[in-house]
Amino acid sequence: MRVLLRNRRTRLYYAGSRRPGAGLDQALDFGDVPGATKFALEQRLQDMEIVLRYDTCGGEVPLPVLPEWCLFDKQALRPVRFSTLTVLPPALML
Repeated sequence: MRVLLRNRRTRLYYAGSRRPGAGLDQALDFGDVPGATKFALEQRLQDMEIVLRYDTCGGEVPLPVLPEWCLFDKQALRPVRFSTLTVLPPALML
């Protein structure tokens, strides 16, 4: 899964400060939603959305850039094991 930033109006992806509008192949992968959110807010990028891109199936999930996305802890997204039962957090049940 790739975590990308895309302009909602132009549908072009963020590929770096020298190439703010690029195609999917050149898009910068932020690795996680909190990182992409923090970057978009710190750089004051306008009209952006976060895109979760699943290259294996060609699907994507667009998300708004919300300040609260920065608060998610990566450890909270790990599966929790109880003896023989594994419980997945809702974020991993996509």
